[in-house]
Amino acid sequence: MLSLTKAIEVVYERGVFRPLGRVELPEGTRGVVVIEEDVDAVVAKVDKLVKEKGIAIEDDPLEALIRGRR
Repeated sequence: MLSLTKAIEVVYERGVFRPLGRVELPEGTRGVVVIEEDVDAVVAKVDKLVKEKGIAIEDDPLEALIRGRR
């Protein structure tokens, strides 16, 4: 299957993704929305939760992730 990728900046409001600019697609075109999060913000959230819950992390998180994917 061959596919083309088009990036369309959107905002999520009241349960609907609304484009922030002009979109030149035929009516009824289907697509997939991929949400990108700022990695630093996600890491900060995880660090906060780890501290709040008193979780002890004894392994290097990257090494644990790699082991889990094998």
